[in-house]
Amino acid sequence: MKKANRVLIVDDDEISTYICCRLIKSFQLSDDVVTKDDGLEALNYLKDCKNGNYDLPELIFLDIFMPEMDAREFLSEFNKLEMAGKEEIKIILMSASKLPKNEELFFIQADNLNFIEKPLTGEKLCRIFKDIYSYC
Repeated sequence: MKKANRVLIVDDDEISTYICCRLIKSFQLSDDVVTKDDGLEALNYLKDCKNGNYDLPELIFLDIFMPEMDAREFLSEFNKLEMAGKEEIKIILMSASKLPKNEELFFIQADNLNFIEKPLTGEKLCRIFKDIYSYC
């Protein structure tokens, strides 16, 4: 079974981050999970990856609503980054609520995006991994 080489969780909610991290590890979907509290921290981390300090994550779990830099701002800046392998990164948007139609339309435009509603469960996580890797 293929594991994700590295997973990046971007969420300002410590409990959601903890649950996501525990589920990924308990289902043995990745051995390498990195967490960041907001979009700005995540962008800085990705820039460090670009500079060769770390391997790029294969998956990013991205909370939509965060105080410092939300998912919309993050994705706008992420799309400006020039780095090899960026187009291979799959992004899973997360929110505790359903997306309003105008937000949904914004996020639908990218091929590498999936959406999952919080709270994250093993079943939801497996569905995402089945969509991306055809297993769980």
